[in-house]
Amino acid sequence: MGRYCTLTPCFRNEPEFNNLYRPYFMKVELFAPSTVPYSKLMFDAQDFMAGEGLSSLVVPINITSSDLYARGVELGSYGHRSMHLKTKISWSYGTGLAEPRFSEVLKLPLT
Repeated sequence: MGRYCTLTPCFRNEPEFNNLYRPYFMKVELFAPSTVPYSKLMFDAQDFMAGEGLSSLVVPINITSSDLYARGVELGSYGHRSMHLKTKISWSYGTGLAEPRFSEVLKLPLT
């Protein structure tokens, strides 16, 4: 199993819509074999965001997942999943970039 990415729309049912919370957005999703820890995907995304001028904070969710936040807004989710078909399949996943949220957060004042 190699490393992959997808570009897909993400649809949400948010209680309120605004510039940060929309009914849908586009997201680059990263996937890797379970031998690649999800933290690697997360730190790669964090490095990309820093290169674009946005420092982010890792917020652990549980033992198998974490989120990245910047300026009080969640920018990505990262974790490890597995499922059983004929054999057990495991992978790491994470958000490469979600737009337009990332661009909107860049416009927010530093907190």
